[in-house]
Amino acid sequence: MYNDFMNFKKISRMILLFIIIGIVAFSMSYLIKEVKVDHSKSLPQKAVSKGPGYHRVPIIDWQDKKMVHLGDFTTNTTLTGGHRRFVKTKITVRTSNEDVSEELKLKNVLIRDSVIKAMSSKRFDEIGTAQGKLKLKEEIAKGINRIVKEGEINEVYFTEFIVQ
Repeated sequence: MYNDFMNFKKISRMILLFIIIGIVAFSMSYLIKEVKVDHSKSLPQKAVSKGPGYHRVPIIDWQDKKMVHLGDFTTNTTLTGGHRRFVKTKITVRTSNEDVSEELKLKNVLIRDSVIKAMSSKRFDEIGTAQGKLKLKEEIAKGINRIVKEGEINEVYFTEFIVQ
């Protein structure tokens, strides 16, 4: 009789375990089904093939259409004491309206060229200070504003700024 009771207890535990596993599996499948990933809202830069070369496409922020992530920029600075330094930045800009955001996507090659010219014309001691970074931001904004026609760039943000 004791063995029958022990077998009943083991079987009860196994049934309870299967029920718990079933509930967890059902819950996970329901959650996976309900979570919909919108890849258009992700922000990574993708290289896009257009013509003979590759370039980076600016990405418009899905939450704030006036914010445009221009991407990564790596340039060398002008000579400082016989040494060249490399600057790597990630730049995001705030535009005056959503039309400018679309124009930045269409004119990305001109925009990237303008930003690289502005960055590479600086010496490290010019951009190594907070004041120098502010001047560089202003110069980048002016350069982009000369290119866009639908509005203007209100603010430039460095989301990464590395000097080597």
